[in-house]
Amino acid sequence: VEGCLFRVPRFHFETSSEVFRDMFTLPQTGKQEEGDSDANPIKLEGIKAADFECLLKVLYPRQAPTTEDQIPEHEWISVLKLTTLWRFLDFRRLAIDKLSSRSMTHASDRVVLGKQYYVYIWLRSGYVDLVKQSQELSMEDVEKIGHLTAVQILRLRE
Repeated sequence: VEGCLFRVPRFHFETSSEVFRDMFTLPQTGKQEEGDSDANPIKLEGIKAADFECLLKVLYPRQAPTTEDQIPEHEWISVLKLTTLWRFLDFRRLAIDKLSSRSMTHASDRVVLGKQYYVYIWLRSGYVDLVKQSQELSMEDVEKIGHLTAVQILRLRE
């Protein structure tokens, strides 16, 4: 990931992710399977190493019991991003639960994250709150949710 070699057990990748499970069951064409050695690693293009580290922190915690409540919100967003991409459904639910129980007070943040990661409960509650709020939409909110969405919200408010 981004030129950094991570040595991690396959266990959660094989058992918890449909994407990796399918990848590991595909027949390999070379002599050595991808990921079997440092010289032939599995390359995850387009993924940030920092996001991957956040995912690993949840998949393979160093402390028992886990210290999930100590993981900051931005790291849970990284976990949500990768668990959505790679279909780690149980860990995705965990990330949604952890993020839902935290602040998420800004309706525009719920709209953005709800759209981006297909969390429809956040999307719906964000829309409802933006329509019902007494103050007008701030320019920051308009920039976050996009102009078209902002226009639709303003029409609903009228």
